[in-house]
Amino acid sequence: MTARIPTREEQIVSVHAALIIRVVRGRTDPLAAREAAELIGGLYRGGHPALARILGRIVRSAKPDAADETALSDDERVVLNAVLQGIDDPAALPQAVAPFDPAAAAPGLALMIDAAARGDPHALHSLSEMAEAMIQVGGDMGRLGGIMRRLVNGERDAERLTHSMGALGISLVHAILDQLAPLTQH
Repeated sequence: MTARIPTREEQIVSVHAALIIRVVRGRTDPLAAREAAELIGGLYRGGHPALARILGRIVRSAKPDAADETALSDDERVVLNAVLQGIDDPAALPQAVAPFDPAAAAPGLALMIDAAARGDPHALHSLSEMAEAMIQVGGDMGRLGGIMRRLVNGERDAERLTHSMGALGISLVHAILDQLAPLTQH
């Protein structure tokens, strides 16, 4: 049975799940609001000021500013839409701590890496934004975000790519490399 490859939107929501959940819950929970403020600060520092302003307004139970919305990238709109859906229907929120399965994530990441390596500007842009978000998360996810460009540029040395990663990161990189192997043999 082949794992279903998550859509680009699903991958974006998954990477930003903690932010989305805390923004929605922050409207009624002071602790979640403080946590959301910290994550929103990371958006400012990471070069996403329009999204940060909008999410800050949402936490304070204000409506998004239409002028800020026009400045959002496609990926930022995915995050905003997930927040708005979560406000309308809390059951639509992503899982707070979804069990991470490297085998499920690897096919989608490998396809994006392969498309970016072949010059697909959309894949390159999406992968770049995803890598930035991963770096902000830190840990093995941050290290994975940090090696995305190397993967796009064709590096396949697992030992070099996984340097200083924990078991989960190593497992994910190996799974991505396994998925990339048949894609790059054409």
